Amino acid sequence: EPDYPAAAATVTAGLRRGDGVVYAGTARPPRLGMTYELRDGPRPADVLLTQTPAQVGSFGGRECLNPLPCLGNRSRIWLVSTSYSNDPWSDMPHEKAAVLRSLFVVTEAKRFQRIQVYLLQRKGQRQRPNR
Repeated sequence: EPDYPAAAATVTAGLRRGDGVVYAGTARPPRLGMTYELRDGPRPADVLLTQTPAQVGSFGGRECLNPLPCLGNRSRIWLVSTSYSNDPWSDMPHEKAAVLRSLFVVTEAKRFQRIQVYLLQRKGQRQRPNR
């Protein structure tokens, strides 16, 4: 299984007010595992989620058809992926990947067993170290 506790600990340690999270991975959709691991504390907003997994009866839930307005003006997004690739944009719909890639740059990448966590910073904004 993916190491959800390690991925959640990474997000929690670097979390800032206003952060969002997006998910990638079809073989093992990470949304439910991460939601469970982040259940007791502050967590980033699941910015693309329009219907929860429970509402639609699937592990992934339902996401915005057009991701651009759902991202809003957030300056940081956590991308959690269970893709088997080291490419953060893989194993997600093309439109979602294209929008994220056009707006954000990967500033951190952490790999754990069967799960990766990427911190995305909006392009053109000054990057501050995590605290």
